[in-house]
Amino acid sequence: MSYRPFVILSAMSAFCFSVAACSNDRDDKAATAEATSVADGSGDLSSNGAMASDAAVTAGSAAEAFLLDAIRGNNSEMKFGRLAAEKGSSKAVKDYGTMLVNDHGKAGAEALTLATSAGLARTNSTNPEADAEYAKLEGLTGADFDKEFTRFMVEEHQKTITKFETAAKDTQNAAVADFARKTLPTLKKHLERAQSLAK
Repeated sequence: MSYRPFVILSAMSAFCFSVAACSNDRDDKAATAEATSVADGSGDLSSNGAMASDAAVTAGSAAEAFLLDAIRGNNSEMKFGRLAAEKGSSKAVKDYGTMLVNDHGKAGAEALTLATSAGLARTNSTNPEADAEYAKLEGLTGADFDKEFTRFMVEEHQKTITKFETAAKDTQNAAVADFARKTLPTLKKHLERAQSLAK
């Protein structure tokens, strides 16, 4: 009786077991390394579970807060723009209103695209402070409307510029920081025009 086939079969079984064990060991080590990376902040998981190239826009993050505030701000500015285009007593105020609608419409669309890609819920809401001012402006007409509208536009754009400058400098998500940087020149143009109208 020959034992050779038995010896060969045993050796092959041992080899396969060894390969499987090594593979499992590598998988376990990889999983452990990934979990540790996420836990200690050295790596981020994007919404599809892949390692993100920069800080993800996650719930409660500064990037999320900025994006949602920017979207609400753009929604508010477009409302003000439509109101000014309708109720402004001068052509300059009406034209300023139209500019707000156009520029903030574009900025709002870009902010919404970033928010959607990050898995954030779409919102059509506006800022509460802006809502209160809007109600006030609805009750004004003529020169009184123009004066109050331009006053608020100066104040509002000064605040908004500060927020966007901070986001451009400090936000860890590259796409969100780039959006803030690209929008700043438009916001500064709006501020300058509003200051000119307020004189």
